[in-house]
Amino acid sequence: MYLIMPTISAADYSSAETVAKNMLLDPANNLGIQSADVSISTKQVTFNCITHLSVHETGAPLAEFGAFLSGALGTYISIIKAVPEVGDLLIVMKNSDGPTTSTMICPKAWVTGLDLTNENAVNELMLKVFQTMKNA
Repeated sequence: MYLIMPTISAADYSSAETVAKNMLLDPANNLGIQSADVSISTKQVTFNCITHLSVHETGAPLAEFGAFLSGALGTYISIIKAVPEVGDLLIVMKNSDGPTTSTMICPKAWVTGLDLTNENAVNELMLKVFQTMKNA
């Protein structure tokens, strides 16, 4: 999944945040995200996602969680391509009207130079990010 990002200055990431949020929420992508806030800076990219997925309580179906994670990572990779100076990714998962259920991280170094045509490399990235999951 690729995202076309507008050219932006380092001081203002608002247009990239809007495009990323729209990508995460696009029903055609079926990521299971009901609401999202995106924050981009040179220190960190944060996706705060309200989702119906409940990984730590009931266990989300693997296909649904895989779609969520691959969509989030694809959006992050697109952000890096548009504005390479951004920081690492923090994914915050929440359930509707509830506290944070879990967080995951993806250091930028893990995706820099990643061959997106190599299915094994992409699967390894998803596994590494999944293994960073911490329940809140």
